[in-house]
Amino acid sequence: MPAVGLAPVAAAAAVGAGMAGHGRPASRMRASPLWLGAALALAVMAGCVTSYEDADLSGDPAVPAVAPVALTIPFGGAGSGDQWLLNEFCGGVLRRLQAAAEEGDPELVEALVGTYQRPGLPAPFAEALRGYEAVARGLRWQRHAAATAALALAGAPADGAAVPPLGAAFVVHLEVAPPPLPVRLGARGGEDPCGFAVTLAFHDTFVDGSTRSTRTQDFVWLPAPFEFEGEAPLVVPIGVDAAAGEAVRRVVHLRVDLMPGHARIDGRRAPVQRTTLASLALTQWPAGHEALARAPLQGLQEALRRGDPAHFPHVFVAAAFVTGDEREPAMALLVDRIRFGRPDQALVASVALREVAGIDLPPGDRDAWLAWWQARR
Repeated sequence: MPAVGLAPVAAAAAVGAGMAGHGRPASRMRASPLWLGAALALAVMAGCVTSYEDADLSGDPAVPAVAPVALTIPFGGAGSGDQWLLNEFCGGVLRRLQAAAEEGDPELVEALVGTYQRPGLPAPFAEALRGYEAVARGLRWQRHAAATAALALAGAPADGAAVPPLGAAFVVHLEVAPPPLPVRLGARGGEDPCGFAVTLAFHDTFVDGSTRSTRTQDFVWLPAPFEFEGEAPLVVPIGVDAAAGEAVRRVVHLRVDLMPGHARIDGRRAPVQRTTLASLALTQWPAGHEALARAPLQGLQEALRRGDPAHFPHVFVAAAFVTGDEREPAMALLVDRIRFGRPDQALVASVALREVAGIDLPPGDRDAWLAWWQARR
């Protein structure tokens, strides 16, 4: 039978090129639009609240300690008469805008801004409305990016990607479709750099039934400014190179988040919050596993016949691909090895049987597996 390559890859876990190693009593009062317009032209609001969004630091010096998604909001304050009423009114409008922004509702933000934006407004209130216009653009960009982003193996054939074998480095492409409005994304080291947080999780399984899970997060930054033009999408390559050791199966989970910052949207600078864009899961097997996947029962028989430790991975891989009518004869073969094999052979056979039968009994517990087999017969 073809050999299954198991040579460890001497490479440290890393994620792609360009990545780091992120009072006043209530009163009933009516205010006509005409009166309100006059009052707006005369009043000056006092007090402000600044809102910040936390950033994921992870030790990267390029990630700011406080994300630049900040908005200074004029709120009502001291005063009397018309000024107090104006402050209360404007404060209420801005609170509604802030709530809509926090809920990620750009349509409501834009509707509220359009309702109250007019000439002659006090400068702080007018500035806040313009700020929320920018917030709405940022929200629309985030939503578009999350809706159109996709992750795929680089060089994937039309009928689906061939997943690289265990230990082999591979590249995943993040692709984002062009947005309705022109968007310009900055490069690392320049104005408003655009970055992506890449979270990688590996779950490795070994022939003795043991498992190992590892997780890492790093950052990918645009090496040069990118401006969406025409139908060309944004494509960001993410390299994955992680040693597999003696694992016989690895499940990889990859997630990409847009990092907080700013983007130039339709010519205006807009704040952007951290947004999950896309995720991908794939399973890696040892090199040469395809022959076992095509004829798993025959491969299992041969590997059990040989019975040497060099073929223990073949037992596991073949068993993992057994389906349908081949399940019963495969389980019978494995039970025989549990019953009559050496302790190491019985251990590997029980781990493989767990794959075929889909039940969770302790690996290597001959009595438990034989009792289960007898009960189902």
